[in-house]
Amino acid sequence: MRDLNVVAIECMRELEIIGIPFGKVTEFSVNTRAKRRWGLCRKNGDGTFSININADILLESTNIDGLKNTIIHELLHTCPNCFCHTGEWKRLADKVNRYYGYGISRCSTAAEKGIDEKVIQAREIERQRKRNNPKYIFKCKGCGQIVTRQRKSDFTEYYRLYHCGRCHGAFEPVKNV
Repeated sequence: MRDLNVVAIECMRELEIIGIPFGKVTEFSVNTRAKRRWGLCRKNGDGTFSININADILLESTNIDGLKNTIIHELLHTCPNCFCHTGEWKRLADKVNRYYGYGISRCSTAAEKGIDEKVIQAREIERQRKRNNPKYIFKCKGCGQIVTRQRKSDFTEYYRLYHCGRCHGAFEPVKNV
């Protein structure tokens, strides 16, 4: 697995070279749970930022440009007026793309990130397994509607306080892990 902090420093230098001032990032962290996003930028209460990167794109088997693309994408969110994917953020992303030849955009696929086909297949198999074997299953006593959840939530904890959207019936647990 690549060292996130080393690659992040390279990305920050690349932005400095082309004159893009980014905000103060206090933490780069690896997310092993994210399944549908490559990165996340959070603004902290003190005005600094924390950037979180999906572990899948840190694998040695992935294209380094896919990783840099993601880190720079998140760093651009730390620039003034760039927390959304419009206006100034888009202008700066276009500038980086022209200068370095990256493909920074709002969304991208695993293939565009250079992630190995085996990793993509393993992720899809895991998604299917979770869909087919949820941890929590509830059934409406009125109409029989089935509601599933993979993670513990307010609904799984306090299902008695919720009512069916179809018939307003009460829920009962069928399976709780």
